[in-house]
Amino acid sequence: MIRMRLSGISWAELTKRTGISASTARKWVNDYCTRRGVRPQLLVPGIRSDGGTLSSKE
Repeated sequence: MIRMRLSGISWAELTKRTGISASTARKWVNDYCTRRGVRPQLLVPGIRSDGGTLSSKE
């Protein structure tokens, strides 16, 4: 959905094709663009993407 919007598809067409409301799609695209380049550390156990550490309960 994000790729579709970033490729230039209109909000109305995106909603028509995906069934996702324009307001939800806007939020997702905005969140993606705001966090772009920030990826969680997947290969280091015990480290959260926000820099904190995981407890045994998480």
